[in-house]
Amino acid sequence: MIVHVHLVLCEQHQRNERSVAPHRHDHDEWHYAVAGSCGFDIDGAGGGFEAGDLLLVPAGVPHRMRVRRPGEWIVQVILATRPEGADDRDLIQAFAAAGGRQRVGVQRHAFFAGLAADLAAADRFRRRGAGLRFTALVCELAAGAGTGPSPEVARALALMRSRLDGRLSMQELAAVAGCSRSLLARRFHDEVGEPPLRHFLGMRLELAADLLRQGGIAVQAVAARCGFDDPYHFSRCFRRRFGRPPSGRSRHESTV
Repeated sequence: MIVHVHLVLCEQHQRNERSVAPHRHDHDEWHYAVAGSCGFDIDGAGGGFEAGDLLLVPAGVPHRMRVRRPGEWIVQVILATRPEGADDRDLIQAFAAAGGRQRVGVQRHAFFAGLAADLAAADRFRRRGAGLRFTALVCELAAGAGTGPSPEVARALALMRSRLDGRLSMQELAAVAGCSRSLLARRFHDEVGEPPLRHFLGMRLELAADLLRQGGIAVQAVAARCGFDDPYHFSRCFRRRFGRPPSGRSRHESTV
């Protein structure tokens, strides 16, 4: 095993709404965001941290989480690693040299949930297997694979983010992406893990959940803000994604 991996924390059902004071560790620490977003400073350099991001904090480097606005939260899996030789150090340095922050995508949620479960298991072979899987992922990322979306997918995602208050068609997305609908659908699924329009719907519903958590906004107004003309359709979609109607959404419940 190239990297010796230990589970530090799996916050899959907690949301941290407090800033964390600057601190450091004697191990390398990896943070994968399952859901939400917040600020994350590493060695004094500020940056964002949101669902699908993987961050490396090298041993001895000060870092902290930072709440940037009221109600901000993050759900994450934290892993600790210790190098066991020159290959280990080279691997970690290669990832750090690429920026130490990589967008590995929300499709990795199940992967990290499985890692967390296996690393917490009593069986040493399950723990070792999880370490090997994580090592393979870091090798892939350090080699430059999976470090970001293709230009076509990146353009489609940018359009989605700019139109969360409305609707989009595959024809519009493909026109902005500069490729055919079939090619965009295939690349988007390969890189993001789900079809484009389903992902866009999920983005709108996540925005709706954020607005409802902040309070003071009627469900019907939230539905309209997120591009749903029919509040009943919005309620059905919300229930399907989160397991409860929007009026029953609790501030501290996980979406995972």
